[in-house]
Amino acid sequence: MLALCSLLALALATPGPAAPPLSPTADNDAVYKEIVAGDPALTTSPAPLERLVVATELAEEKLRQAADDDDAEDFLTLAVQGRRAAYVRSGQALHLCRLIAAADLVLARDVLRPGLRAAARDFRQEAQGRRR
Repeated sequence: MLALCSLLALALATPGPAAPPLSPTADNDAVYKEIVAGDPALTTSPAPLERLVVATELAEEKLRQAADDDDAEDFLTLAVQGRRAAYVRSGQALHLCRLIAAADLVLARDVLRPGLRAAARDFRQEAQGRRR
């Protein structure tokens, strides 16, 4: 009986099959779900930090390729959420630097909707404040 209980406890404690890695062609919803899964503010048992970083890097790549302000806003928001969560989890300032770089990328656009400009500036200032 003790052996059966031990086996059952081990089976319950062992994590299930890992989710497949995020594809480079993943859509916004898949990237968002992966970031939420790794954000300790939104998930009680966050996914591995590496998965969060991969999803965030994908959002940043899509931000670089964004053709319009709507896409840029979506991907900036995803990148910021991912970098904030990665910073909280790791304490590494690199994540704040990458957040600033994402905001700078948006601010460097030739034509930019005022609300998006303000959001990018706010994200940038917030990250700079945390670095100090």
